[in-house]
Amino acid sequence: RVRAQIISGLESDLKDPQTIASNKLNAIAFAGHPYALPSNGTLDTVEALTRSDLIDAHRAVLTKDHLVLSVVGDVTAAELAPMLDTVFGGLPEKGAKLPQKIVFGASKGTTVVDFPSPQSQAIWAQPIDVDPDHPDFIPLFVMNHILGGGGFGSRLTDEVREKRGLTYGIYSYIAWLGATEYLGGSVASANATIGEAISVVKDEWKRMAEDGITELELEKAKKYLTGSYALRFDGNAKIARMMAGMQLDGFVPEYINVRNERINAITVEDVARVARTHMQPDDLRFLIVGRPESVLSTN
Repeated sequence: RVRAQIISGLESDLKDPQTIASNKLNAIAFAGHPYALPSNGTLDTVEALTRSDLIDAHRAVLTKDHLVLSVVGDVTAAELAPMLDTVFGGLPEKGAKLPQKIVFGASKGTTVVDFPSPQSQAIWAQPIDVDPDHPDFIPLFVMNHILGGGGFGSRLTDEVREKRGLTYGIYSYIAWLGATEYLGGSVASANATIGEAISVVKDEWKRMAEDGITELELEKAKKYLTGSYALRFDGNAKIARMMAGMQLDGFVPEYINVRNERINAITVEDVARVARTHMQPDDLRFLIVGRPESVLSTN
């Protein structure tokens, strides 16, 4: 039953331009690494799974050295300890080694995957070397919010959607994974206009790298990022999920108490510096799924 559900999802993925694009770019950027493989497997690998495979995977992955825990509620550490021992005490001490670090390895250029659709889906990315412990983490986070991570009001939305009407949605993001980091984005536009949308993305990447941001943009970003943070703490389940995610991403618990303070300390000059240092407008790799007009594969 579960196999059939997963296969149904994989069959849907074969018709989804966003998934096709992501899988293809991962295969290019992380060749030879587990990140190059679809996280849900393929039709062939799922069909071939046996019960023994699942047992082996369980033993290799669900282990104490891979486990992160977050508990939020009216309970003391002394009360909690025996409960955790009962639930998790039987897990193996050590599991399979986690994937080694890898740099986003897709060279600059454009790859087009033919797909019969009236619109094209484009994603793009470039490598960065900034994890949550890096001093540039917070200013880069603020920069991305202004560039395209903040939805309406971000530069990419203003330029591509509001001013030119080329898309209903565009965004940028920073991917902090266990073994790599990169800066990327996504946009969908009609086959006839995707080329123009990509051109605007390149211009905005370059503008950010060369000119940085304004005081007004920074003020708005700070107000939103700090003001909305409290909304993440309106329930024990939400707090627990957030703190578990923080552990996986490498944040220390104290980050919750200093996060807004660090954001408020960022200056226009800080953002300009990290933009100059980490933005690579001439080295973006684009992956387009569709039948774009006036856009050709370069590699």
